[in-house]
Amino acid sequence: MKLYQKLQCLNQSTKNVDEYHVDEYHKEMEITMILTYIMEDKEATMTRFLNGLNNKIVNIVESHHYME
Repeated sequence: MKLYQKLQCLNQSTKNVDEYHVDEYHKEMEITMILTYIMEDKEATMTRFLNGLNNKIVNIVESHHYME
């Protein structure tokens, strides 16, 4: 239950990109999803990922075309 709660609350936090890189956040999210046996489609995972990013980074990501 604690891992599932961690996944639900996981975010990049208010730290700037230099302190907590997006790839570290992504890695932590993926590991937590594996440990909690979460199976969801790619769109749901991308939504989960974007919801945890700092707003500044979300704006940059959303301004680019991406597939995954």
